[in-house]
Amino acid sequence: MKRANGSGSVYKRKDARRRNPFVAVINLGFDNEGKRKKKIIGSFATFHEAQKALEIYNNTPMETKKAMQITLGELWKMHCLQQEKIGKPINVTLRSAYRTHVIKIADMPISEIRTVHLQSVIDESNIGHIGQSKIVTIFHAIYKIALANDIALKDYSRFLRIKEFVKSTIHKPFTEKEMQTMWKNKTDLLTKIILIQCYTGTRSADLSRMLLKNVNLSEQYMIGGSKTEAGRNRLIPIANCILPIVREFYEKSKLKKLPYLFTLEEGIPRKQDRPHFPRIYKAVYGDKHLAHDARHTFITLAANYKLNDIDVKLIVGHKQTDITKDVYTHRLREQLLSTVNKLPYGIDMKMDPRESGSHVVATE
Repeated sequence: MKRANGSGSVYKRKDARRRNPFVAVINLGFDNEGKRKKKIIGSFATFHEAQKALEIYNNTPMETKKAMQITLGELWKMHCLQQEKIGKPINVTLRSAYRTHVIKIADMPISEIRTVHLQSVIDESNIGHIGQSKIVTIFHAIYKIALANDIALKDYSRFLRIKEFVKSTIHKPFTEKEMQTMWKNKTDLLTKIILIQCYTGTRSADLSRMLLKNVNLSEQYMIGGSKTEAGRNRLIPIANCILPIVREFYEKSKLKKLPYLFTLEEGIPRKQDRPHFPRIYKAVYGDKHLAHDARHTFITLAANYKLNDIDVKLIVGHKQTDITKDVYTHRLREQLLSTVNKLPYGIDMKMDPRESGSHVVATE
């Protein structure tokens, strides 16, 4: 069944059980053999939606129709450039999600992409809720710029489904005994690196990329972080207890004129020109701990010792809901340094001042 609408028609598929049974088709004249040329501009749930799409298309200037042939990948590049211009570059996790998953449909014109194409990227990703939400974030950004420039007629990213969130149980903080053992073995090369992570709360990827120029020993802070807007280029205090360890790595790198905090001396597992934290943890703990566990340890210690929640969020780069960084600008370094210096350390340290043992605190 079809109904004409100007230079196009609306067809109803024979299989009416389809989710979008109405198809909007435009007429492109005839080819050299006299056969009619047609182009499908979309599938829709109702006749009125299909008819409306035809009306919009027929009233769209030719230059906009050409713009609709812009690919999804080109729109992503436009979004990345816009974010660079306003000083909010795309973080590494979104870039990785694009390269790993979204790239599969990057060459498709945005005008030809439908929910089924976007959903297939998500369904075939074989990743969890957080990873899939990153993909959806990319699609949202692409359609936002497409709609703002009349390059797309409809935002299909609104209809996507992702896996339910399941709280991870694979990460766990170090136990009291393990922390005490690390302080006993603080002269061990790999243990030093793990202790730095435990008392800064940094993600392993951020610490492995820590540039020497972003480490200030005299004022006891580092500048780092790349995953989220709240965590990007944040001030990370260096507690008194780990200052000698950080200083040791700093002086070695400076002596060798290397750009990163860690010198990658013999014994440090590496990935290209950076220490590889998963291998470091594998070497020290086997399968018992993962590289993110030190970050959980910092959050757990902070909660157990009732450190200022706002300070802790600023240190680990979690999004603030009740305060901005600007409020802390004039006293940020001193305040955060005072906070981390309240953390317990040494061979007799306790994970919890109230009782022995550790209490898991979820983090990202």
